[in-house]
Amino acid sequence: GIEHIVVSGSLENIKAVTEIVLQNDLGLGILPRKQQVQLGRYLGLSGKGMDPVSLALQNNRETVDVIRCNGHIVLFSAVIGRVLLGQGEDGYSRLSLIRHFFSNLHQIRLLGFTIQLQNRKLIDTAACGCTVVTSHATNRIFRSIADQDSSRDGRFSLMIAAPLSVMGYLGFMYRMLKGKISVNHLPDTFGYIKTDQAAIHSDEALKIKIDGYSLSETPADIRVQPLALRVNRAPEAGTTADTGERVDVGNLPMGSEKAKAMKKKLPFFPYATEERFKDLFIMLRQDSSFSRAYIVLMMLSTMLATVGLFQDSASVIIGAMLLAPLMAPIVSLAMGLLRSDRTLYYRSAKTIAGGVL
Repeated sequence: GIEHIVVSGSLENIKAVTEIVLQNDLGLGILPRKQQVQLGRYLGLSGKGMDPVSLALQNNRETVDVIRCNGHIVLFSAVIGRVLLGQGEDGYSRLSLIRHFFSNLHQIRLLGFTIQLQNRKLIDTAACGCTVVTSHATNRIFRSIADQDSSRDGRFSLMIAAPLSVMGYLGFMYRMLKGKISVNHLPDTFGYIKTDQAAIHSDEALKIKIDGYSLSETPADIRVQPLALRVNRAPEAGTTADTGERVDVGNLPMGSEKAKAMKKKLPFFPYATEERFKDLFIMLRQDSSFSRAYIVLMMLSTMLATVGLFQDSASVIIGAMLLAPLMAPIVSLAMGLLRSDRTLYYRSAKTIAGGVL
């Protein structure tokens, strides 16, 4: 004859009772302890002045999604690998977050990840880790990038971290602490997925920390049980509509860029790759060639400089310098040296020599 269960205790105990509630289609009320900050956010108690006891005992229950990772219930987040914010625990102060960033800096390296979504789309990339979040309100990062987040839309959020440099790592830290991250303007080399099912594989076995506890390891199978749990929660401000699957992984290293990222430790500055700067390299190769336009501009600038010499006019000679297209092959030569691209280097050197002549 039981219709409703109220529980207070450790997170493991609450999850054990939640399993019983799910199996018997009961209602659930949760009384969070004072130190269980994330649990209070999950229930919508943060900053609302609501009495937790009254909320746990009330009769109007909200039906919410249940997210599972390898069969385990995920209330807040599941962390795979080494993500920049560790477990995303809300108890971190800003100072402790900064310490955490720098203490993990030397340990960050990119590993091969494949993410299989329900629509058969396979994402093959390199990353240091990823975080699954059920509710943006419970996670410091996801609170700043919430995009009509809801615990009733049949989806979970997945953020993939793949910093290609120390500077990128520090830039993300600064933007996160300032709350300047949004799903419409993601930092470079970070991906965002909103879906209802995903299988995540890594090149080497990685621990999965679910709500702060190491409970499993990769591969990870993440699924949503839509509207499966009847729990007493404060009304949610987000939408309850199904916003559809979202896959934003254009910033992640793919193909040859992935292979290059995995071969080295995290460099201090980001490196230029063909995929990320395709248009730039096309332009540099064009600038390194000895073309008709290049010859005509060099002849005109030489004639203008000759007039400037006869007139003893510095301004005319400066104008000839501006007209001369020598800077373009010089930039191409510099890029050829930096990337050890012999073809680009020799072609640029010949073009510069021809221009000098």
